[in-house]
Amino acid sequence: MTDRELFFRLLVPALWKTVPELDCTPAPEQWQAVYGMACRQTVQGIMYDVIRDLPSEAGVPPRLAASWMVESNRIEEIYNRNVALAAAMQSFFDRNDVRAVQLKGSVVAQMYDTPSHRVMGDIDWWLPGTENWDRALELIRGKGYTVETDSDGDIHYQAYGVIVEHHRKGLKAEGPEGMLLLLNEHILHHVSVSGIGMRQLCDMAMAYRFFYGKYNADTYMRLLKENGLVRWTRLLDAVLVHYLATPREMVPDRDRIATLPDADEKRLVRLVMDDGNFGLHKARRYSGFLRRTSLLMKYSGGFLIRRWLGLAAGRSRRRGTVQG
Repeated sequence: MTDRELFFRLLVPALWKTVPELDCTPAPEQWQAVYGMACRQTVQGIMYDVIRDLPSEAGVPPRLAASWMVESNRIEEIYNRNVALAAAMQSFFDRNDVRAVQLKGSVVAQMYDTPSHRVMGDIDWWLPGTENWDRALELIRGKGYTVETDSDGDIHYQAYGVIVEHHRKGLKAEGPEGMLLLLNEHILHHVSVSGIGMRQLCDMAMAYRFFYGKYNADTYMRLLKENGLVRWTRLLDAVLVHYLATPREMVPDRDRIATLPDADEKRLVRLVMDDGNFGLHKARRYSGFLRRTSLLMKYSGGFLIRRWLGLAAGRSRRRGTVQG
């Protein structure tokens, strides 16, 4: 059993609350390798729930088990801090008549059995409309925060040690279908350039579970068609079904998954595993560029081209602002 096979044999039961099947006792160095892999993919908190309950015969080194527990406790502390800060910011925006909608983060964490074990990243706010955007920016600057503009025109700043982002684009539709589309596009948005980790694919799997029976597959498919994401979603959903054991009935275009080449699924999984969390663990900045481009041009060529053009336009605007 390879390190990656062991990784998935532990991650899948952690997601779906089943008992892992280990047909051998991994060596101490293999356990260490899997822990490193979990950290790079930022799923170490999720996986700890399985590690904690493994029998001693599984061979998890005691020192590693202790370190994993400490890391899990740290994740819980950060989760509690982020949730408290997000609640305070929501109250602040509400008091000042600013419509701010929190995206991803602790919202998605609630879809897990143990929300506090999902690693937290930034706090993301969607400020719909020019008036809300301008008013929120004025309030934040009034608080003395240093605001920076991203290449796509969004902004970010640090508050109490947490990166906070304001987004001009948010939910394209109301209800579960809009949230599924947001998570879907978020994965493609990052995997097409910088990279993405396994945590975001786990988020998508948990969202399908959370909204199962509550979302309209026909409505979701219509949104995917309108945004040119049908072929990409088939590939993503195939990976969720075959690698993360997402029940086939939970995904919308389930009958077309079997028609995809296994090699393409493996290529996407390899990209995600090699990239790590938001591409931070790639060997080189442009590592896997040709492999990434050829795969995504096949499944989401229009999105990929628009993404590149948007980045180029954003960087051009930023250079003009600095020079001006």
